[in-house]
Amino acid sequence: MEAPYKMELKFFGEQNWFHGLLSRTAACSRLLDDGSFLVANDVNEPEKFFIFVKWNGKCHEVEIKYNFLTGKYSLGSVEFIDVADLVSYYKDNQLPVLDDLGAVLFVPVPPSPISHIKSTLNGALLGEFKNADYVIPTENRANSRSADNLSLDMEYLSLPECTASSPVRCKLQRQQIRYLPMNDKPPKYQNKNPNMSLGHLNTVSCESKSFSRSTLSLPTCSRFDASPKDSTFQYLVNMCQGFINYDLGLTFLNFIDVAKPLDEEAFDAVSRVVLSAGVDTVAGCLGNETASILALNWLSEAGTSNSLPTDGYSLLLWPAANGFRRDLYNRDRFLSLFVTASIVTLKNGDLKAALLALWVNVIKKLIAYHKDHYTANTIASGILAVQIMNQSLLWEKAFPCDGNPDVINKIKSSLLEHRVQESKLLEATSNCLSKVDQCVPNIAPLVEELYRLQPPDVAAGGLPPSSLMQKLTLAKSIYRRRVCGGGGGSGVLWVKQKWPELQSIQVPDELQSIFRIENILLLLLGPIDISQNDVLESCYGKLSEILTLFVDT
Repeated sequence: MEAPYKMELKFFGEQNWFHGLLSRTAACSRLLDDGSFLVANDVNEPEKFFIFVKWNGKCHEVEIKYNFLTGKYSLGSVEFIDVADLVSYYKDNQLPVLDDLGAVLFVPVPPSPISHIKSTLNGALLGEFKNADYVIPTENRANSRSADNLSLDMEYLSLPECTASSPVRCKLQRQQIRYLPMNDKPPKYQNKNPNMSLGHLNTVSCESKSFSRSTLSLPTCSRFDASPKDSTFQYLVNMCQGFINYDLGLTFLNFIDVAKPLDEEAFDAVSRVVLSAGVDTVAGCLGNETASILALNWLSEAGTSNSLPTDGYSLLLWPAANGFRRDLYNRDRFLSLFVTASIVTLKNGDLKAALLALWVNVIKKLIAYHKDHYTANTIASGILAVQIMNQSLLWEKAFPCDGNPDVINKIKSSLLEHRVQESKLLEATSNCLSKVDQCVPNIAPLVEELYRLQPPDVAAGGLPPSSLMQKLTLAKSIYRRRVCGGGGGSGVLWVKQKWPELQSIQVPDELQSIFRIENILLLLLGPIDISQNDVLESCYGKLSEILTLFVDT
C-alpha cells in the first residue's frame, strides 16, 4: 500500500495543487470559489489520494483509485501512470471528475510555499509528518501566478492587471468561460417525490406560490400570474424550473425574478421538433456553436392546433421561458439541464426512448464528425442524470440490441480518450473580467437575438436575411480565431493574416466591412454583468449600434 504513495511524493514538490496530508475539514476550508480544487492524502489512510473540489457552493471529495495490477491511477475507465498526469488531464480537458455532479477542475489552490512543501514531503517519507493547516501568504500567492495561468485563476480575475495602453492583451479561454458560476441561483428544492422531478440537480428549485400560467409563445408582454389556477397548479406541481426567470427578449419590462414551472406540454412539443429535425441537424447546430442552435425551424404537423412560436429561434429559448432560465451566457449548463428535462418530463414511453436514442446518437455524431467533445460531454452529463440512468426499461427500449452499461461506457470512453488540448482556442479581448460572476457572451447569438426583436425587419419566418447571416458566420469565425503567436499577445488581426486569401474571393468593400466587424467584436468583448439591469441596457445599446454596421453599404 505504501509503494505508490512514496513513489508519488517526490514528484509533488512542484505541483501547485498538492497539499500533502490534510483532513477533509481543512481541505474544504481552503476552497473558496466554484471550480477551485486541491489534492491531498487522507490523514487516516495516507496512501490514498483525494481530489477536493468546490462546485455549486459545496465541497466534494473524490477518491483517486489505484490499480495494483496495472500500477496506475484513475477516476474511471482511463488510467494514468501518476496522479499529476491524471489531474492535468481532467483539468486541461475540462472533463467532470464526478459524472453525477459535473464538477470540473479550474483553479488550483496553492499550498504552503514550495520550499516548505518539499520539507513536508521529506518528513512524510520519514513518517514524521503531522497534519497542519497551512495558509499561503498573500505575497506568495501573487508570486506564484504567471501570465500563463492568470486567465485560469478565477480568484484573480477580479484583479486584472491589463490596461488600455498595455502592449499585451489579456487572454481568455472560452472553455474557462463556459462554467463560470451562475448569479442568483434559487435555493435547492427538496421534492418529496424525486422520481417525478428534477430535484437531484443542484440548480433546481420550486416555488409553488410563484407558479405562472403556461405561456406558449415568445416574446410576451403579459405579466406573470402569481395566483395560478388550481388545474395548472396540480398539473405542474411536481415539475420545477431550473433557474430564475431571465428573459432577454423582455428587456423593455421591469426585471422580476419569478420561479416558473416546467411546462410538460411545451417539452413534449419541443421533443417532437428535435426528433423531427434528426440527429445530423441537431448535431450540426450544436457543433457550430452559434445561434443556429436556435434556428431549427418549427415542424408543425398538418391539422394540429398548437400555439408554437412563429419564429425559428425559440427551439431552446421557448422551453427556457417555460421553465429554465434563458441563458446565453452559460450554454453548457443549460443544455445539460435541457437534455435531462426533455426526457424526464415526457410521459409517452416510445417518445422518451426515441429521444434518448437521438441524444446518444447526437453525442456520437459530435465526437466522430464535428470533433466537439465539449458539447458531447455536456449532453452526456444530461443523460447521466439519475432519473434517466435508473430507468433500465427505457434504455432497453431505446437500444434493444445494446446493453445499457455498454452504451454509456462507450460514450464515456470516447469522451475521456480524446485530448482536446491541441484544439484550444485563445480569444483576444480589449478588456478584463472585473468580477468572477461576469461572463463574456457569444456575440453572434446575441446579435441575432437582438435582430429578431427589431420590427418590422422580422419576416414571418423570423430569419434574418442571408447577407446578415453570412456576416454573422464570418463574425463567429473571427470571434473563435487563433491568435497568432499563441499567448504572446501579437497585435496581428486574423483578417489581416488572411488578406491574400480573402482578396481573391471578396470585393474590397466587403473586406472593409470585415475589418470593421472584427474591431467591433474586440471592443465589445468586455464584461457583462448579467445581474445588473443597467449593464444589460448598455449591452443592448452597443448591440444596436453593431446592427447598423452589419448592414451592406
